[in-house]
Amino acid sequence: MSLLRLAQARARLALRDQVALDDVREAIRLMSAARATTLARGASFSLAAGATVGAGAAVGTGAAPRASRIDRAFASIQRLLRGCPDNTATKGQVYAVCPSVPTHVVEETLAQYSDLGVFAVTDDTVRLRGSTDGNV
Repeated sequence: MSLLRLAQARARLALRDQVALDDVREAIRLMSAARATTLARGASFSLAAGATVGAGAAVGTGAAPRASRIDRAFASIQRLLRGCPDNTATKGQVYAVCPSVPTHVVEETLAQYSDLGVFAVTDDTVRLRGSTDGNV
């Protein structure tokens, strides 16, 4: 979810209505750099339950854990697809790599990253889009 929001924000900064491949790549680069910096410093961040972020999204028991599940589902799905022939897997395989993530969260993850052009989702399969078709 955070990658999605970063990519959308970068597109808005460029005054575009749609997210481009470079926006997604930059979001991934920023998240990787932030994670590496955080891990290198040994920092641990947490916000008190009930704190607010942005336009009133609750952090703690509400929005933060859900976003975390979407991020975990995305990472698991992406690893699966990168290891599959043609970067394509069945939906059954996708659900199998996310056993601790509720089905509706996996579906939301697929929908959001499909809208971004990262995944190509059909009734039966999920494909990681690549530079050969102009998307991530």
